[in-house]
Amino acid sequence: MRFLINDCLLNQFNIEIIADNEDLTLNYLRDGLVSSSFSSKLMNVNNCERIFLGNLKYFLVASPRFMEKFKIKNIKDLSDCFSIKFDKNDRLTDLYFENYHNIATHENYHTIPSIEGFKQAVLSSNCFALIPEIQIKEELKDGSLIKIEPQITMDIPIYFYFWKYLDSVEKRYYENLIEKIKNILC
Repeated sequence: MRFLINDCLLNQFNIEIIADNEDLTLNYLRDGLVSSSFSSKLMNVNNCERIFLGNLKYFLVASPRFMEKFKIKNIKDLSDCFSIKFDKNDRLTDLYFENYHNIATHENYHTIPSIEGFKQAVLSSNCFALIPEIQIKEELKDGSLIKIEPQITMDIPIYFYFWKYLDSVEKRYYENLIEKIKNILC
């Protein structure tokens, strides 16, 4: 997020960052509420350009203390534990359990509409979550978080949508933004 705010072009126009479930952000774009949007959905949106930025690699993670405290030995041991959702529309954890383990919806969860809040909640050793690896590299490296199933990566594609008709300042900003994000995701 730092690169969004540090860009020198930001002193030339207003910016408002809305953090929401990436599947819902296209609705904001279609409704004219925003001029650009990130989404995991591949769709055609009238009068908009779409660029594939890369995949976010999600891992199911917890703290070592959580694993010990709740005696987690396998995926089924998580069924009574709490996970985290971004909001009521976030189905990522459910999809993980359904796609990789044929387990119905995980029902115990906290709702934390904050990207940083996800990480802090998992570090508190009271829950587990699917978190993009890019967000937790340091915690994985220092051992404060561990991958529950390191062999399973849930790759979520990220697309950037923006209006086709931009002024030169917006166009430069988006080109710069796209380049920086692609470098991070690759």
